[in-house]
Amino acid sequence: IELAYDRRAEVFRILLLLNVVHLNRRASEADRKSGEIETCKFPFAVLGESWDIEHVDSQTANDLKEPEVRREWLDTALSDLSDMITPEQRAQIRKLQESKESDAEDRLIRFLRCDVAQEADQDDDAKNNISNLVLLDASTNRSYKNSLFVRKRKTIIQRRENGQYVPETTSYVFFKLFEKTAQSRWRWTPEDMQVYANYMVEQLKDYLPEAKEEN
Repeated sequence: IELAYDRRAEVFRILLLLNVVHLNRRASEADRKSGEIETCKFPFAVLGESWDIEHVDSQTANDLKEPEVRREWLDTALSDLSDMITPEQRAQIRKLQESKESDAEDRLIRFLRCDVAQEADQDDDAKNNISNLVLLDASTNRSYKNSLFVRKRKTIIQRRENGQYVPETTSYVFFKLFEKTAQSRWRWTPEDMQVYANYMVEQLKDYLPEAKEEN
């Protein structure tokens, strides 16, 4: 689906429809399997709250400008990635932390994102495509700002455990349930974006003219 973030109203409607269809199909499958009626409907009452269109792969490179924001991002990333950092990577991190070069902090941010978290650098068109977008309540979205995928995933889990409503498709994206053979639950890759896009087209094929024609 070629639809970009700047067309927010259309993106919001598509993502909302995706969640409704997702839940309707789950309910239908449950009925067929159990022979019982399972209530599984989108809670439209939540739409009275404030909602954001969230970038799964955040726009870190564009938004980490203020020194305080950069330091907070680095502290959080180092904490979230602590179990993944190899001894060799830890030595490189220490070297960058101790460096007096003017670009050392930029290099450290890039090292954590690309080498440790293995989040691929993508251009703005890819990041702003609907295959990298989900619905999320504004409070949750703004609480973790431009964090790595691993932090966002942990936050989503905590919010759900605390009773915060997280749209079903959004949860599927962060738990990576579309791809049962996903190599890592802790990073979001271009391959994951493609799987999500394929899922979107499959779920919405009855509503998308292009998908109908292809089928």
